[in-house]
Formats: sequence, C-alpha cells, structure tokens
Amino acid sequence: MTELLEAHPWAMPPAELLGLLDAQHLLLQRVRAALLATVRELDARDVAAELGAPSTGLLLRGRLRVSASTGQRWVRAAKALDIAPPVVQDAAAAGAVNADQVRAITTILGRLTGEVEPDVVQAAAARLVEDAASLDADAVAELGRHVLRLVAPHLADDA
Repeated sequence: MTELLEAHPWAMPPAELLGLLDAQHLLLQRVRAALLATVRELDARDVAAELGAPSTGLLLRGRLRVSASTGQRWVRAAKALDIAPPVVQDAAAAGAVNADQVRAITTILGRLTGEVEPDVVQAAAARLVEDAASLDADAVAELGRHVLRLVAPHLADDA
C-alpha cells in the first residue's frame, strides 16, 4: 500500500501511470466498502446516542469533519449495502464495483425488494454486478431501470 501512496506519478511513463491509477482506485473502493461496514456497525449499535450525538451522520460530521450531508449519505449507503445481496457486498469489498456503481445497484435492488420474489432480486443483483465490470455507473443505472421494467413494470413508471 505504501508504494501506491508514495508513488511519483510525474516520473512514470503513461502505461505505468495508468497502472498506478487502477491500483489506487481499487484500493480506494475497498477502503470505502470497509468504511461503510464500520459506519453501519456504528449506526446499528447506536453509538451516536451513547456519545450524545443526534444521529450517526452528525457523529461522523463531528468526528471526521465531513459535511452533515456527507455523513448522512454514508449512513444511507452503509444501510443499503448492508441489506444488499451477498454478491453486491462481496463485489464492493473486493473493489470490483465502485461507489457510484454500488449506489446504482442498491437503488434498483431497494425498489425490487419486497415487490418481487427474493430469487429475482438475487438474479438482478448478480447480473448488475457482472455487467458493472464493463459499464460505468450511468450505464449500470440504465440497465437497472431496464431490469425494473422487465420484472416489475408497475415500479418502472417512477424510475
């Protein structure tokens, strides 16, 4: 990890520079997934209340000096990832999907959950994660809306 953080990009040829970018991005996504797991545990244990903070998001604001909206966004993302199928959780932990892709996937899965059979949600999750390997987050979101139109057309009007 040290080599990724202390690299000298200015001294690298383009191919090596792109390799560094890929490795740093992968590390960032894995760290983000681990951070969200910690945020979810803090929220589940209601640590904020124990410390006198009105919410986990505001605890994060005070402790990490992020904005209140960032703290709340992290809590929402942590909750969404926590209830996502294991294929999504595993892909996030491995850095196989980035933060924007996770948001796109969990948004669609959140709409499907409770509306269709669990095996349909699992299949949709697996397909979205698989396709995320070659699609950006906007394309993953569009694919998710397509899945929604196919398996739950009554929800697609709001997508």
